[in-house]
Amino acid sequence: MSLAPYIDRKTIHERLKAVFPEGVPQRTYCVREAAASTVFTMLYMGAIEGSGEWAAPKQIVRMTDSQATLTTDHDRTSYASKSMQPGFHPQGKTWYLENSREQIRDETIRQGLIPNNAAIERPGLPTTSSKPRYALTSAFASLFDPALSGDDFAKAAEHWRQQHLSATRWQERFYCGAAPSRRARAFSLPFQTARHDGWRRDPVR
Repeated sequence: MSLAPYIDRKTIHERLKAVFPEGVPQRTYCVREAAASTVFTMLYMGAIEGSGEWAAPKQIVRMTDSQATLTTDHDRTSYASKSMQPGFHPQGKTWYLENSREQIRDETIRQGLIPNNAAIERPGLPTTSSKPRYALTSAFASLFDPALSGDDFAKAAEHWRQQHLSATRWQERFYCGAAPSRRARAFSLPFQTARHDGWRRDPVR
């Protein structure tokens, strides 16, 4: 099966700002450049829900501009495989230093994308495992289809928000994956719920 087409990191960065409006919990972690790099790398490798491919933070920090321009399926699958290996030397200058992995993992993925229903974690994988464990949800990944633009993208983003960024959806995702102490704190967090006339600030109960 061929890998899905993808868009460049700059365009992803612009779309993230539109997908996650002001007021979304942990919005900063979802719209900054590190988030665009994370989404790009997952799309590049095909780490999308249902594909069987998963991404690790080390693969995100090791991505380079040179690698990003290599577009064949062979280039992309080769990177997914080789970038996990010890002693891997990417082509060109890496986007981030190796010690940035924890920031990508803890802030961008675990506190940003996963609670906001944009990414998932591989089930059944021990916490001590070094195997890649993250992927974009298929619905979220579809927002970065190169064929989407203008009004079509705006409509797709609005539909995704209504389906996946409601207070109830966010609470369900957070509650299922959070420790009891974090669940209790979550219910006091403010949240933006979608309305036809914009966004309003409501408590998550």
